[in-house]
Amino acid sequence: LLELVGLLRKNKFTIVHTHNSKGGFIGRLAAWLAKVPIVVHTVHGFSFHRSESKIRRILFIFLERLAAKITHHMIFISEPLIQWAREQKIVGGGKPATHKIYSCIDFNRFDFEKTIPADLRREYGLPVDAKIVACISKLWPGKGHAFLFEAFKQVAKDLKNVYLFIVGEGELEAQLKQMAHVSELTQKIIFTRFRDDIPQITKAIDLSILVSDFEGMGRILLEAMAMKKPVVATRVGGMVELVDDGVQLDGQGTCGIPHQQCPRNYDTQALGLVVLITGVTIAVAVMTTAAISRLVRRAARRARQSGVV
Repeated sequence: LLELVGLLRKNKFTIVHTHNSKGGFIGRLAAWLAKVPIVVHTVHGFSFHRSESKIRRILFIFLERLAAKITHHMIFISEPLIQWAREQKIVGGGKPATHKIYSCIDFNRFDFEKTIPADLRREYGLPVDAKIVACISKLWPGKGHAFLFEAFKQVAKDLKNVYLFIVGEGELEAQLKQMAHVSELTQKIIFTRFRDDIPQITKAIDLSILVSDFEGMGRILLEAMAMKKPVVATRVGGMVELVDDGVQLDGQGTCGIPHQQCPRNYDTQALGLVVLITGVTIAVAVMTTAAISRLVRRAARRARQSGVV
C-alpha cells in the first residue's frame, strides 16, 4: 500500500481508475492517501454474495461502504449491481456519482458469418451427431460447477449423445475431475483446460450454460447469443438482464433457472438442459446481435452524456 501511495504521489496522477474488490479497495485507499483529484471505480461484481460466510459478507460490505466514501465516480456493468449497491447502502444520495456502462463484446471476434467452428467432435473423438453443452468459465468457487455436474448427471441418463465441455482452468480442476470420476461421467464430461479459440468453440457447441452464484453481467452469454446459440443461466446478478424466459425468437433459446441457495434445484436445471438440447424450445434468446449492439451503443451514449468518457 505504501509503495503504491509513493508511486501515485511521485507521478502526480490526476485520475485513478480501479477494478474489482480487492484491487479496488487498496487502489482507492492509496489514491485517497496520495490526494489524487479524481478516483473512479468500476464494479464488475461484489464479494459479499450468498456463498460467502456471514462474517465475510459483513466485512466486505463494510469495506465497500468505506471505499465508496473516497470515490468520486462508480461505474456498474449492469442495473442489478446498482440496485444491490443501493440496498447495501454503498451508494445513494448522489455520492459517489453512479454510472451504468454495460460490458461489451468484440463483434469482430464473435462474427457468426465469418467464424469457422472448431471441430470439437473430431478433436475429442465424439460421434458426429454428439450434442455439446459448454460451460466456459474459470474453475473457481462460485461458478456452480458442482451444481452443474449434478444436473448433467440426470441429463446424461436420458440423452446418451450429450457431452458436457468444461472450458477453462483454475484451482478446482482436480476436484471437479474427481467429481466426474465418482459420478462415472469421465467419458461424458470433457475438460479442455485453457483455450484461446473461444469464438470457434462457441460456434461449434449446441448450448452455452453459466450457473454461477453471482455474475456482474455474464459476458459469456452475450458471446453465445452473438454466435446464435441458446443459453441456460442461473437467475442472478446481471444475467437477469440478458435472459428472459418464454420469449420466442428465431428458434434459439434461453432458460433462466431459479437460484436457490440450499439445496439447489437440480431437477429445474436438468429440465432446462433437456428442453433446449432436444430442440423443444420453451424460452428463447432475447438478444440478437443487433439488439446487443443497440444496448452497447446506448450505454456508451449515456456515458458520454454523463461526462465519464
